[in-house]
Amino acid sequence: MYAWINLSRRNGLIGALPHSPYYPFHKEENFWLLLADPVSNEVWVSQKVNFMDEAAAITAASKAIQETKEALGASVRDVSSAVIKAIEKVKSGSRLVMGKFQAPAEGTYNLCSYCLCDAWIGCDTKDKLEDQGPKTKSDGD
Repeated sequence: MYAWINLSRRNGLIGALPHSPYYPFHKEENFWLLLADPVSNEVWVSQKVNFMDEAAAITAASKAIQETKEALGASVRDVSSAVIKAIEKVKSGSRLVMGKFQAPAEGTYNLCSYCLCDAWIGCDTKDKLEDQGPKTKSDGD
């Protein structure tokens, strides 16, 4: 699973240090992306996302996009273009989250993605994922 997490603040900063005077050591904010099935109460993917280290995020996103595009047989030009777009996304405040999970049994699942913060209250989000179904071409297309 690949997902882009976008963070935008009113002040334009990408990363911020929370005020935590009673925390025993330096505290950075972290976000967690969860892919979960709320009906069965199962978490399929749990991945930590950090917006403080832009260089590491650029390296990880570039490598992941490059490997994925090359595995799909994309041309060198297409790979390069996709990597450049990924770097621009990271610099504008997005992070690429990658997670692996075992494919479930065939069926319909009502999955949700949750983005939770361990430092701030009120910025957690939840989105339902919709199944687009298999892409088939009808006779009229």
